Amino acid sequence: MKRISVITALLLALAIPAGVSAEGGTSSGFIAKGTKWQTPYYIVDSGTKGPTVLVTAGMHGDEPAGARAAEQIRHWPLAKGKLIVIPRCNVPALEAGTRRTPDKPKEISDLNRNFPLSGKANTARSPAAEALWTFIRKQKGDYTIDLHEGYGFRAAGSKSVGSSVIRAGHEDPAKLQALMLDAINATISDADKKFARLRGAADGSLARACSERLTSRAFMLETTFKDQPLALRTRQHRIMVHALLKKLGMTAADKNRMVPGTRRTPTTIYAAIYDGPGSNSTKTPPRFEKILTPQTNIVVRRVDPQDIRDGALDQFDTVILPGGSGSGQAKGLAETGREAMKKFIRNGGGYVGICAGAYLATGNYSWSLGILNADSIDRKHWRRGKGQVSIELTRRGRELLATREAGLLKIHFAQGPILAPGGKEALPPYTVLGWYRTGIGEKGADPKTMIGTPAIVIGRFGKGRVIVFGPHPEQTDGLHGFILRAIRWTARQDSPPRPQVPRPQKPGITAGASLSCPG
Repeated sequence: MKRISVITALLLALAIPAGVSAEGGTSSGFIAKGTKWQTPYYIVDSGTKGPTVLVTAGMHGDEPAGARAAEQIRHWPLAKGKLIVIPRCNVPALEAGTRRTPDKPKEISDLNRNFPLSGKANTARSPAAEALWTFIRKQKGDYTIDLHEGYGFRAAGSKSVGSSVIRAGHEDPAKLQALMLDAINATISDADKKFARLRGAADGSLARACSERLTSRAFMLETTFKDQPLALRTRQHRIMVHALLKKLGMTAADKNRMVPGTRRTPTTIYAAIYDGPGSNSTKTPPRFEKILTPQTNIVVRRVDPQDIRDGALDQFDTVILPGGSGSGQAKGLAETGREAMKKFIRNGGGYVGICAGAYLATGNYSWSLGILNADSIDRKHWRRGKGQVSIELTRRGRELLATREAGLLKIHFAQGPILAPGGKEALPPYTVLGWYRTGIGEKGADPKTMIGTPAIVIGRFGKGRVIVFGPHPEQTDGLHGFILRAIRWTARQDSPPRPQVPRPQKPGITAGASLSCPG
């Protein structure tokens, strides 16, 4: 059997099969069905007379934010009119992560130059463009919104069209262009990163073809991928599209809506991955997506700090705080974001913290969440090194993490916290799932300090479940299943653990003791 790529798995996980309703009044199908260009479309029909808005994305495979935003936008309920969404216009390019379509001659490899040219025949110049154009012409959209990304910030003088709203034609949509600009620029404090007003889409682009051939009021919305997390750019697309739909009176949906609001499958887990300061957007979240997206009952979305501050976690069952910098994540969230996260967990949400996320969960930093009755010790030597260490799972650890391995397990370690009981009377004690049996010590750190301390623990915070890993199972071959089990447990798809007082196996530390930081 041919193995599918990670990107293919992600696309399949995001899509709902043709004919299946995601929301009331939603239908779906495929464009170019049965070909290599096959891609899903979604039609949300309010049943009430109103405008028809077409949202397209994924023309260029190295511009993923639009595709993700469109996938989220298609779940927005409508008050009137019709919303047609094609989230992934160019699936082969999205799979390859390239601007141009793989294995196509240069003159037709840029999909967004293959639509009808000005003054030429009303036909597209490639099979993929022709299939899209045939479908789009039939929809008779009053408005066309094509989502893209650029490499630089236009307001800062870049030649790129990144961070701009482009009006393809027609004078009358100028106010709508200004409306979208005002909505997005209100969220940006840096003048160099504000969105610019541009006019005139490239010849052969979908927006220009829709403006000239279909008299559709067409716009291209361009975010900037340089040094900006994917979750932020996705959010920016949502904000601009939401501003337009709200002005047209089409939707009262929250701009933070990322998943279906109704008819959610009871067995489906909705997991949020933190993607912002303190996490490497290009490396860390993708590792978790690679593990999670092939799972048919787990829906994954990246969230940025502002999403969290706005209460977006209420849509999810659990949140993943990945490796990176715990203090960086805390700073990115700010006090309001940290409080929003604590409220989410207190009310029954799940928390999976890896390394930096484990630091964030502890209670003895000025910036930590305090959702786990644990302190980070030997803080002076937090840069203790990276490499493989051995851990041993407890009986409860083997049960929850679904492994029969009773011996030592090798796992990647990268300067994670050394945990000890926090002694907080308001919180129940944590339960140890795994102990460090070897240690790492660099830059003055004693490797023996790690030995006999917890590597994996679980705890409760209000109605919520918390699990933290000091090391990195997501970076360790053979241990990716630990992440899946952790998510299922925090989302309450496993039986709850029996209360257990931790018994640290290290001399000088007793359960429930209040520990001060060395030095």
